[in-house]
Amino acid sequence: SLKIALVYGTVCGGVIHLLAQPLCAWLYPGTEVAKHLKLYSLLIPMLYCDAIVDAMVKGLGQQTASVRYNIFTSAMDVALLFVLLPRFGLHGYFCSFFVTHFINFCLSLRRLLGVSGYALSPRQPLLTLLAAAASMAGAALATNSFVRAFGFLGIFFSLLCLLGVVKKEDFQWAKTLVQGK
Repeated sequence: SLKIALVYGTVCGGVIHLLAQPLCAWLYPGTEVAKHLKLYSLLIPMLYCDAIVDAMVKGLGQQTASVRYNIFTSAMDVALLFVLLPRFGLHGYFCSFFVTHFINFCLSLRRLLGVSGYALSPRQPLLTLLAAAASMAGAALATNSFVRAFGFLGIFFSLLCLLGVVKKEDFQWAKTLVQGK
């Protein structure tokens, strides 16, 4: 479901954001890769949700709409890169990447909601993102990157439970996945 994609994407994005510096220092010493990885990590929740929504749209027999959206946003990406890349470099690329993926996600989500008849409440996504922001702020108090990452996870899941985003049924569902039943 979208909730699982959002929570999973937020966990991955948060951990990558918090571990960007040590990972990049280890993999790419002496470079500025970490600041770019931190920036792109903020898009991971949207990218996970986009992948799930796109799969649902295709699963509901709307492959033509999906292809149309992908062609449209790819053409938009080329146009934006033509304009932004020479002038703004990697920042122009990031802007183009964000805008085109966000538009693709919005178009696919609108199609999914229209075809399925499902009404999406903004409550859970907003609470999830607020919990992520609060968790990042709380985890930032730690001095070690790995402690920050584990602190983020603990605070994030605690807040999700307290805010009612993750419920007992979600844990039971996850347990059946792990147990294979």
